Amino acid sequence: MDHSKHSDHGQAPDAHAGQTLMHVLARAKKQGELSSDANLDGMADFFESTLAGIRMAAKAGKSRLALRNIAAFAASAYMAPGRRVHA
Repeated sequence: MDHSKHSDHGQAPDAHAGQTLMHVLARAKKQGELSSDANLDGMADFFESTLAGIRMAAKAGKSRLALRNIAAFAASAYMAPGRRVHA
């Protein structure tokens, strides 16, 4: 998904969230929290897909703890301690 080409007209409800996510990722990259060659579109797609999966798991009745564990595991894919992200 190309997050850089969204317009403000005719967007799905999650489009604003996608733009916000891209802004946060770009700022993190600029501040050195992510590697300079991090694939921000790929990272955003990963996080959006993870959130969709968490929503589905919640609707399927997963416990709050299970949902937190899913989110923590997904975050660890990019946010390993002591490492910069190289997505």
